[in-house]
Parts: sequence; C-alpha cells; structure tokens
Amino acid sequence: MGVIQIITPKSSVLAKEPSSRTKQVISAKDFAAEAHVPIQVCHNNGIVGYSKITAQNFAYESDTTASFLRKIDMLWLYRKWNNLSLPGWNGYIKRLSSNGRDYSIPRILFLPFIPQPASVYNTIYTTLLCALENAKCYGHDVRIVTFDQPLYTKAREIVAAAPEGSDLSNIVIRLGGFHLLSSFFGAIGYIMQGSGIKEVLSLIYAPNSLDKMLTGHAYARAVKAHTIFHLTLAAIISKELVIDDDMDANLQNTIEDDMLQSENLIDPSVFRRFIQGFLTVRRSTKFGCRTSTDMIIEQSLMKSMQTDGGISRGRRTQDSVINKRVYSKHATNTVCERLEDLGNVKMDTTDKHVDASDSRAKRDTEDIKNFLSGFLLHDPFPVVEKIISIASGVVGDERVVIMLVKLELLL
Repeated sequence: MGVIQIITPKSSVLAKEPSSRTKQVISAKDFAAEAHVPIQVCHNNGIVGYSKITAQNFAYESDTTASFLRKIDMLWLYRKWNNLSLPGWNGYIKRLSSNGRDYSIPRILFLPFIPQPASVYNTIYTTLLCALENAKCYGHDVRIVTFDQPLYTKAREIVAAAPEGSDLSNIVIRLGGFHLLSSFFGAIGYIMQGSGIKEVLSLIYAPNSLDKMLTGHAYARAVKAHTIFHLTLAAIISKELVIDDDMDANLQNTIEDDMLQSENLIDPSVFRRFIQGFLTVRRSTKFGCRTSTDMIIEQSLMKSMQTDGGISRGRRTQDSVINKRVYSKHATNTVCERLEDLGNVKMDTTDKHVDASDSRAKRDTEDIKNFLSGFLLHDPFPVVEKIISIASGVVGDERVVIMLVKLELLL
C-alpha cells in the first residue's frame, strides 16, 4: 500500500534535522527498523458497516428541466457555436484566468509503505490508523483520506462500523475524483449501449480504442471525446435554445440548493476548505492547473516506481533490493526534489496549455465537423413516438420500454 501526504501551502512543511552522512551500506533490515509499519488487525465484531450508511437522494427532480452548466461553460459553447476563434476547454480556462492571482502550491510527501496487499481489510485499517496518527501530529481535528475505487468501499465500511465518537469514526473517506469520473464514463457507456454513441465516436477514434473509452479506462481520451461530443450536441441545440431571465434565475437557484445540500452532509470546516479550492491539488500557481488527489499519487509515487531505476524497471527483484527501495522511498524522494531544485532541472517545457495551441484548436474543429456530418445522416433528436437506434434505425418494441422503465426505477 503506497501512501502520500499533501500539504498546502508547501511552506508549512517544516524541515527535520539534517541526516548525517554515512560511509557504509545500509542493510534492508536497518531500513525496515526505521520505516516498517506493523499491520493492525481490523476487529469488526460482527458489525456490518454498510447498514449504518444512509443514502440520501438529492432533489434533482423539478418541474423545470434544469442544466447545471455554469455561465463560463455556456459562453464557451456559444462562442464555439458561432465559429469564433477559441481554444479547447482547458486552454479557454487558462486564458480567462491568466490575469488572476497566484495560488498556493502544495508539497507532496511520500509516507512509509505498508508492505501488504492493498485490498486486504487489515491493510486499509492500518492505513487509516497511520493517517489518524499523522493528522494528530499536525493538530487536525478533521482527517480526510482519499482512496481509489476498489479500496474506497472497504475503507468506508471500516469507518462506518467504528464506534460513534471514536477517532476512527471522524475520518472523512473520499472517493478520488479521477476514479469517480472514470466510473461515471463507464456508467454512460453502459447505459448508452446500442444508442449509436459508439458509432458516432468511431468517426474520429479508432474502433479498437472505443471499448476502453466507453468503460472509462482510457481516461484522457474519454474526457476529450465526451467534451467534443457535448460541444457538438450543444451546437445543434443552440439553434433552438432561448434562455430568458426567469430560466437563468432558476438555474442559479438549483445550483445553490445543490451546494447547500452538500454543506449539510460534511463537516463545516471541511466544506469551507472545499469551496476555497482545496478539493483538488494545484501543481503550479495557475488557476486551472488542478488535479484530483487520487491522480496525484499516480503522477508522483507510482510514476517514480515505473521510471528508469524504479522497482519495475532497471532493478533486481531480490527481496533485499525491493525492501530497500520500499522502505527508503519516503525519505529519498525529498532528496531528489532538492537535487532538482539545486540543478534547476524542470520538466515543464512551456507555459502554454496544450489545448490553447493552434494545432489542437484546428483538430477540435475538424472533429466537430465530422460529428456534425454524422448527425446529418443520423439525427440525434428525432421527433418520433418510438425508441429507435440513431445509428442503425432499429425500432424498439414495448419490451424495450418496460426494460427502460425498470432501469429508471432502479436508478
């Protein structure tokens, strides 16, 4: 189990006493004596944590069809619809926030590895206890721990089964935004099977990559594809769309109600931090450079293990070599960062976002034209009384309607 700690701002990290230089090779046993984390046994005592979790339905149902698009989203869609020169979404946000204030950059620290399978309950329980003790050292009353999707459900169950009022029960378990969006893309691909979305996306993407995109595995491609797909549909809808002042006020009230419901579900201090921008991590001082916390561990800890000289490349696989690497990684990463600062080694090549480049804007324009040409043959909004497949034209009978009604009731 790999664990990282994110501290904002980075100036809050206090330097420890300098380490003395050693002239002898340190054994794996010596490393383990300093960084080994003993496994704690998770005693459930027959309590089913899921039974203590209450699912609440957000009041999304309304007499008025509401969209949660922000004004800047609508502005971007409108300008794209008018064929004005405008970069992609990320480049657009970069341009809007270019004159804004600088934001704090966090410090990413590697914590000692827990050398046990991550999916085991005892490993997750040990991780939560380590996070609890680490937060106490900084005087935090609220502890927020982010897990990826396979581990989130187990961690949530452990916290829910903890006695009320205990330190463990006060831990806030979050599903990382990266895995949340991946699951969301997978849900879209599952629900929209047979609707023609795969055939439309095949106009600009290779057929072999579509399955991974629609299941949420090819994350970057899925984000790009759904953004362009949404932009194309918005261009078609904009021809008939008229927003008056009453509808604009309704959208604003709906968004505010949604935020108030979120505020009632979590700790007030945590909510204030979230709306201040601490829900994500900024790797630079720019406004738009925000990354989900579960993606940070992929870009830092896991990336360092897969590069040249890491555990999976260029290293021997003896237990002693792996143990040295695992038990020392949390300390050697700080040394590597200081060496990069000393040598002025930076991986950034340009301040211009890739979505703001002329080549990317030209590529997006071509993709939108391909989508629009496909929708000329297959209207995405046909006025019919039956369910049909946009791509094939196959008409569904009453059995399909019954199945969709049952699916809607389950959702």
